[in-house]
Amino acid sequence: MMESKVPETWEKTTFGQVSEARMGKTILSKELTEEGLPVFSAATENEVWGYTSDESVFFERGTIIISARGTIGAAKIPRFERFVSTQTTIAATPATELDTKYVAFQLSCVDWTKYTSTTAIPMLTISALSKLPIILAPINEQRRIVEKIETLFARLDKGEEALRDVQKLLARYRQSVLKAAVTGQLTADWRAENAHRLEHGRDLLARILQTRRETWDGRGKYQEPAAPETTELPELPKGWVWASVEQLANVMGGVTKNKKRQEMPLRKPMLRVANVYQNRLELEDIHQTSITEAESARVLLEELDLLVVEGNGSKDQIGRMAVWRNEIPDAVHQNHLIKVRMIEKGLVEFALWWFQSPNGRQNIEKVASSTSGLYTLSISKIEALVVPVPSLSEIDEINELVDEAFSKISHLEIWCQTELARSTALRQSILKDAFAGRLVPQDPADEPAAALLARIKETHAAAAGRTRRRIRT
Repeated sequence: MMESKVPETWEKTTFGQVSEARMGKTILSKELTEEGLPVFSAATENEVWGYTSDESVFFERGTIIISARGTIGAAKIPRFERFVSTQTTIAATPATELDTKYVAFQLSCVDWTKYTSTTAIPMLTISALSKLPIILAPINEQRRIVEKIETLFARLDKGEEALRDVQKLLARYRQSVLKAAVTGQLTADWRAENAHRLEHGRDLLARILQTRRETWDGRGKYQEPAAPETTELPELPKGWVWASVEQLANVMGGVTKNKKRQEMPLRKPMLRVANVYQNRLELEDIHQTSITEAESARVLLEELDLLVVEGNGSKDQIGRMAVWRNEIPDAVHQNHLIKVRMIEKGLVEFALWWFQSPNGRQNIEKVASSTSGLYTLSISKIEALVVPVPSLSEIDEINELVDEAFSKISHLEIWCQTELARSTALRQSILKDAFAGRLVPQDPADEPAAALLARIKETHAAAAGRTRRRIRT
């Protein structure tokens, strides 16, 4: 950030004129030790990545670590007397005549895209960093600016911390609502008042199984789906029953990758794992594939299909799911998404709540786990998942209450996100004012920055002269 007009006592220069910089040291993660010099990487957080016992190259307190890869330009000042930074960073040491924090704050409001290489892997070089414009205020004013920024940022920190605490509370409340919904606690009073007119879950399940038998068009003799083992399952409210997904739905795989697909006649939009998140779909980037007429009935999506991510071995990613609402006509899904087509569509939303609840997640993780420690789902594993089945009338009441609670939660979550974004913008506004001379008043008694810059240049010139004499010797 270089303001076109700055106070008369300020000076414009470049980073290379007032700082020395060198690339960090090549360190692999496998080389890290449990003790030694702290090692900092290009991560934006000012936290230790690990430790190294190699003390051949190190930096001292007052050095600014600048990310040269990833989040380019992220600057931090480690709070250690000695430390090391990795090859993905640049270690910059401002002239001793400057306030290091003043320089670091100025780096945090730079548009780094102007100084980043356009190679396959974007990076910041020392050469590009040295050309970065820097605005120097008188040294006393630098200190006043830093003090003011830290005071204002501390207030923003407290506000942001409170907002993040609210976000955590909202996430816990969301889980509490789900747990209450799928265990019957949310509708306990309603169920008691309407018990005389509610269909038993057992009867609903029987009707679903009857429909399943009547509409089955598979090969060979029809086999009844296995009922779940309930001895280890929690007790359900009166009128509810346990059922397996196999009893309630048809579970199907999707389109497999195949070079021959380019020759197939039917071109269709295809959903991938990247499109399915927990209870939401991201449909901006949709790929295309080709299928045959024979496989279309199996892979085409229908409204209210439940799409389940089979997983990539990760426990936290396993079983992400969302409801398909026919957002894109004639869409299909890839084989890494498993489709659950409920026979009774009234169960779809409730099943989604169940699988997102703590008990439902435990069921998914239990079924998906393996002896290798990886977590994956398959058609048979999804069919083995259990779902509580209340009456459809109670499900309608549950859906209404959950939607109402989630609407309020979402409103507060959006408010938190808006306020956090506002706080981030306010930080940039503070920095902009700081380096335009508007954050703190100027003091006519301060030594002008021109004199400060002249001393820095003299010091650099003297140091360069000593280096040349040593080389000649």
